[in-house]
Amino acid sequence: MVRFFTWDKPSISFGCNQNPQKRLDLALCRDDGIPVVRRPTGGRELMHGHDICYCVTMPVSSGISGISAKVNFGEVNDVLVLGLKKLGIAAEWSNFAKRPKTTFGPCFAQIDSGEIVVDGRKLVASAQRVYPRSIIQQGSIPLDVPEIELLKYLRLGDKLLVARRTGEMTAYLKDHLDGTTKVASIVDVFREAFEENFGRCSRSVGGVYDDFRKEYFAK
Repeated sequence: MVRFFTWDKPSISFGCNQNPQKRLDLALCRDDGIPVVRRPTGGRELMHGHDICYCVTMPVSSGISGISAKVNFGEVNDVLVLGLKKLGIAAEWSNFAKRPKTTFGPCFAQIDSGEIVVDGRKLVASAQRVYPRSIIQQGSIPLDVPEIELLKYLRLGDKLLVARRTGEMTAYLKDHLDGTTKVASIVDVFREAFEENFGRCSRSVGGVYDDFRKEYFAK
């Protein structure tokens, strides 16, 4: 199953292995009306509402090896890169290597092994989780600079340093696409790429993107 979706308001997600009480100012999130949710996959904090997210789930045999899981991760990455190339974006994904030392910042403060980049900046943040009989892979593709800064809600020391590093590491679709490109058109291109590699994808019934509150490429 492949699903692309957007968020109807700024929201924060955190990885399944994180402790939100230590990393997030939950009281401030509540006061500002920022929903906070736990993802089924790993990774660090993400601010949503300005991005397109994807989720891929697939059945696997029990006892799948770590190598096989990485093969699945790479297959999904290949499709995402193909979709980006169809959009005219020369993206690539970094080969699996020794995991870099995790910084104390959020997800887009560093480029992790296997993630998709363009011009040396992270464009797609992805994470995978292996269950006994299935794999789930999720990711976030920023459309534009977020309206609300994630760092406001993180419990960090040097926020200026993290902000500078995040700015240096993050790519946005708006910087690589025509200003009239719509979200639904972007998703249709990715759908075509998945169909080429995994077979026919059924289209969701109804206007999935009709309620998306902002036309990011029609300003």
